[in-house]
Amino acid sequence: MDLNTIKTIDRDVNLAHPKTGEDLGLVFHLRAPDSDEVTNINRAWQNKRLQPKNRNKAITSEELEAVTDNRIKAAVKGWTWEDEELTLEGEQPEYSAQALRSMLKEYSWIRDFLSAECEDVTSFF
Repeated sequence: MDLNTIKTIDRDVNLAHPKTGEDLGLVFHLRAPDSDEVTNINRAWQNKRLQPKNRNKAITSEELEAVTDNRIKAAVKGWTWEDEELTLEGEQPEYSAQALRSMLKEYSWIRDFLSAECEDVTSFF
Protein backbone atom coordinates (compact mmCIF):
# COMPACT_ATOMS: atom_id res chain seq x y z
CA MET A 1 0.00 0.00 0.00
CA ASP A 2 1.26 3.43 -0.91
CA LEU A 3 0.83 5.94 1.93
CA ASN A 4 0.07 8.54 -0.71
CA THR A 5 -3.28 6.82 -1.28
CA ILE A 6 -4.41 7.41 2.32
CA LYS A 7 -5.89 10.89 2.25
CA THR A 8 -8.84 12.65 3.76
CA ILE A 9 -11.71 13.51 1.46
CA ASP A 10 -14.70 15.80 1.71
CA ARG A 11 -17.89 14.02 2.69
CA ASP A 12 -21.64 14.43 2.91
CA VAL A 13 -23.64 13.88 6.09
CA ASN A 14 -27.38 13.52 6.45
CA LEU A 15 -28.82 15.59 9.27
CA ALA A 16 -30.20 13.15 11.82
CA HIS A 17 -33.11 13.67 14.17
CA PRO A 18 -31.58 14.25 17.62
CA LYS A 19 -33.84 11.73 19.36
CA THR A 20 -34.45 9.00 16.79
CA GLY A 21 -31.33 9.25 14.62
CA GLU A 22 -33.57 9.19 11.54
CA ASP A 23 -32.18 10.96 8.45
CA LEU A 24 -34.20 14.13 7.98
CA GLY A 25 -33.48 14.84 4.33
CA LEU A 26 -31.00 17.70 4.66
CA VAL A 27 -27.48 16.80 3.54
CA PHE A 28 -24.51 18.91 4.61
CA HIS A 29 -21.42 18.92 2.40
CA LEU A 30 -18.33 19.01 4.65
CA ARG A 31 -14.74 19.85 3.83
CA ALA A 32 -12.03 17.51 5.08
CA PRO A 33 -10.45 18.54 8.39
CA ASP A 34 -7.13 19.24 6.70
CA SER A 35 -8.65 21.48 4.01
CA ASP A 36 -7.20 24.97 3.75
CA GLU A 37 -10.41 26.53 5.08
CA VAL A 38 -10.57 24.40 8.23
CA THR A 39 -6.82 24.48 8.80
CA ASN A 40 -6.78 28.29 8.63
CA ILE A 41 -9.50 28.56 11.29
CA ASN A 42 -7.69 26.10 13.57
CA ARG A 43 -4.41 27.97 13.18
CA ALA A 44 -6.04 31.33 13.90
CA TRP A 45 -7.47 29.93 17.16
CA GLN A 46 -4.14 28.38 18.13
CA ASN A 47 -2.24 31.57 17.32
CA LYS A 48 -4.63 33.59 19.45
CA ARG A 49 -4.22 31.20 22.39
CA LEU A 50 -0.41 31.22 22.03
CA GLN A 51 -0.11 35.00 22.32
CA PRO A 52 1.65 35.85 25.58
CA LYS A 53 -1.33 37.81 26.90
CA ASN A 54 -3.59 34.75 26.44
CA ARG A 55 -1.34 31.89 27.61
CA ASN A 56 -2.50 31.84 31.22
CA LYS A 57 -5.93 33.26 30.57
CA ALA A 58 -8.90 30.97 31.17
CA ILE A 59 -10.97 30.08 28.12
CA THR A 60 -14.59 31.15 28.42
CA SER A 61 -17.56 29.14 27.25
CA GLU A 62 -18.35 31.95 24.82
CA GLU A 63 -14.88 31.59 23.26
CA LEU A 64 -15.31 27.84 22.91
CA GLU A 65 -18.71 28.32 21.33
CA ALA A 66 -17.30 30.90 18.90
CA VAL A 67 -14.40 28.70 17.83
CA THR A 68 -16.75 25.73 17.38
CA ASP A 69 -19.05 27.85 15.22
CA ASN A 70 -16.10 29.10 13.17
CA ARG A 71 -14.88 25.55 12.59
CA ILE A 72 -18.33 24.47 11.47
CA LYS A 73 -18.65 27.48 9.16
CA ALA A 74 -15.27 26.66 7.63
CA ALA A 75 -16.14 22.99 7.21
CA VAL A 76 -19.61 23.32 5.70
CA LYS A 77 -19.38 24.13 2.01
CA GLY A 78 -23.05 23.70 1.20
CA TRP A 79 -26.21 21.71 1.72
CA THR A 80 -28.84 19.91 -0.30
CA TRP A 81 -32.50 19.52 0.65
CA GLU A 82 -33.40 15.96 -0.35
CA ASP A 83 -36.83 15.72 1.29
CA GLU A 84 -39.31 18.18 -0.17
CA GLU A 85 -41.41 17.98 3.01
CA LEU A 86 -38.56 19.13 5.25
CA THR A 87 -38.52 22.90 5.54
CA LEU A 88 -37.14 25.73 7.61
CA GLU A 89 -39.97 28.14 8.39
CA GLY A 90 -41.86 26.84 5.37
CA GLU A 91 -38.95 27.15 2.94
CA GLN A 92 -35.87 25.29 1.79
CA PRO A 93 -33.30 28.09 1.77
CA GLU A 94 -30.30 27.95 -0.49
CA TYR A 95 -26.99 27.58 1.28
CA SER A 96 -25.19 30.77 2.22
CA ALA A 97 -22.81 31.68 5.01
CA GLN A 98 -25.56 33.84 6.54
CA ALA A 99 -28.15 31.04 6.32
CA LEU A 100 -25.71 28.68 8.05
CA ARG A 101 -24.97 31.25 10.78
CA SER A 102 -28.68 31.68 11.42
CA MET A 103 -29.24 27.94 11.54
CA LEU A 104 -26.40 27.42 14.04
CA LYS A 105 -27.68 30.23 16.23
CA GLU A 106 -31.30 29.09 16.20
CA TYR A 107 -30.85 25.31 16.40
CA SER A 108 -28.23 24.22 18.93
CA TRP A 109 -28.92 20.57 18.18
CA ILE A 110 -27.86 21.10 14.54
CA ARG A 111 -24.75 22.90 15.80
CA ASP A 112 -23.98 19.94 18.08
CA PHE A 113 -24.62 17.46 15.26
CA LEU A 114 -22.30 19.26 12.85
CA SER A 115 -19.62 19.74 15.50
CA ALA A 116 -19.59 16.00 16.21
CA GLU A 117 -19.46 15.16 12.50
CA CYS A 118 -16.58 17.58 11.91
CA GLU A 119 -14.63 16.15 14.83
CA ASP A 120 -14.99 12.56 13.59
CA VAL A 121 -11.76 12.69 11.60
CA THR A 122 -11.73 8.98 10.69
CA SER A 123 -14.98 9.38 8.76
CA PHE A 124 -13.17 11.61 6.26
CA PHE A 125 -11.01 8.71 5.00
